[in-house]
Amino acid sequence: TTTGFGLIALGCNAASSNTQGNANIALGYYALRNNSTGSCNIALGFSAGNNVTGAWTTFLGTSAGKYATIACHSIGIGCGALAGTNTDANTGCYNIALGRDAGTKMQTGSDNIFLGRCAGHCNTSGNSNIALGCRAGFSLSSGLANNFLGLYAGYSNTTGNNNNFIGNLAGQYNTGSFSVILGSSAGRCSTGGSNIFIGCLSGLESTGGHNIFL
Repeated sequence: TTTGFGLIALGCNAASSNTQGNANIALGYYALRNNSTGSCNIALGFSAGNNVTGAWTTFLGTSAGKYATIACHSIGIGCGALAGTNTDANTGCYNIALGRDAGTKMQTGSDNIFLGRCAGHCNTSGNSNIALGCRAGFSLSSGLANNFLGLYAGYSNTTGNNNNFIGNLAGQYNTGSFSVILGSSAGRCSTGGSNIFIGCLSGLESTGGHNIFL
């Protein structure tokens, strides 16, 4: 029995636990299944938002936000986007992930934007990161304030902070911090941090830090 208002639910066990949640929309098998008191949530797709307990979430796609719990004000669009895992729930808030498995391992990170298939795939606790492009920032786990734009940009960076990698394959294997890498394949195989590489293939295999290649 629900005392909440404005509930729209369609599908087997969709919003089946809703008691006091208001203005929720659950469309699909197990969509918003375990939400009882959270309000203003939208879940469309098989198991979308299955474990949501928070408010103001939007999860569209199979398993989008499946293991998200609090995750307030988050948007996950695409199969597995912002899903979390069955052992580590997604409690991060203010995240946006668009694309298959974008931000799929999210746990506690907040204020991230991941756009593209598998963008920010491994991010668990990183905050304020932007990854745009297929597998951009793929390995990022706990980094802070990184901008990875382009196919595989910043792919291998796990804990780096304050990087700006722009261009396809830019800084693909670089794991440092405080670098600016601009250009296709710029700094692709480089190591170290606090570098500036500007131009196609610049600093491709540079080692160490505090280098400038223009």
